[in-house]
Amino acid sequence: MWRATHRRGLSLLALFALVLVACAGEGATGPTEAGPTDDGLAGLGEAAEGEAPDESSGEDAQLTVAGGGAGSGVYLAAGTVAEWTRTRSGLDHVRMTAQTTGGLIENVRLVEGHETDMGFGASSQMFQASRGEGPFEEEEPYENLRALFPAWEASTQVVTFDPEIETIADLEGKRVNLGPPGSSSAASAEVALRAAGVWDQVEKEVQDWSEGVRLMQDNLVDAFFVAGPPPFPAVQEAVAVQDRDARFVPMDDVIPDILQEHPEQIEATVAADAYGGGVPSEDYPSVGYLAFLVAHADVPEDVVYDLMESILTDEGREYMEAGYDGFATGFANFPGFEALEQAGVKLHPGAVRYWQDQGEEVPEAVIP
Repeated sequence: MWRATHRRGLSLLALFALVLVACAGEGATGPTEAGPTDDGLAGLGEAAEGEAPDESSGEDAQLTVAGGGAGSGVYLAAGTVAEWTRTRSGLDHVRMTAQTTGGLIENVRLVEGHETDMGFGASSQMFQASRGEGPFEEEEPYENLRALFPAWEASTQVVTFDPEIETIADLEGKRVNLGPPGSSSAASAEVALRAAGVWDQVEKEVQDWSEGVRLMQDNLVDAFFVAGPPPFPAVQEAVAVQDRDARFVPMDDVIPDILQEHPEQIEATVAADAYGGGVPSEDYPSVGYLAFLVAHADVPEDVVYDLMESILTDEGREYMEAGYDGFATGFANFPGFEALEQAGVKLHPGAVRYWQDQGEEVPEAVIP
């Protein structure tokens, strides 16, 4: 959670935290030369509680942003935002570290409970969380999620080395890595496998994305699911495996049922050759969601406004895309109000002010 710290100097604890930040990183696909290093991923867990930062008294906002695990795009996204905020934003009153997590479902829970200040969440999961459905069916409807901006457009991708797996139904009796618990990949895998009628007939692994590739390379799983914008780091790893031909498992047979049963999902397409080497061999029809950077309702309005004003400059966007190229698909969906209305999620007050200052007409439905 955020905390206030005075600018007159860093405590020994804060210095120690910065050292940990500089040492962090879990081996996800690295950034380009113009982008950030993995230093943005501290994995430090929950920040200490405190009083709201007060600009007039010279106090700083110490924020955490929830990302994902190694081999995921959201891992890179959180590290990129945190590093930009710390090193490039010019916001001396805002400091940020990124947390490694199980993925987007866990992030939504962490933000709602204010165990982290910000995180990346999927519109599809926020739709369910706001209604107490799906993985949130045993919880009260969420009320504290506040969106900032669309971060990326995601698609479900199913990858195998086995040429005999030609449909999702062919995964019956196979061992499949769904992705880590709490991730949008695991949730998307369940949706697709249930639509194919083979959910109970699949041997399930719930390893992180990079481990799923290693297991498939060692013939310990037959396929894996990811959910995110291409190029997804774990799929890149699979395509790069020598003497093995990675291929996409078609989803055509389950897409109509998914869209009928899950109105929170959107149609998506992975372009042919998105990963190079003819992978996928042709445009790959899929389903997906729009991911947003979200904050807890109690994060101060001025802090959110200042962050957006910094991140969404031309320089900031270029930096974001260099660190994680999936950001380009989110920026193409600005401002994302329609997806928020469908998900039942409000904008953060700081985001409302930012978008209004950009000349956008903000719908009443997304104003808190």
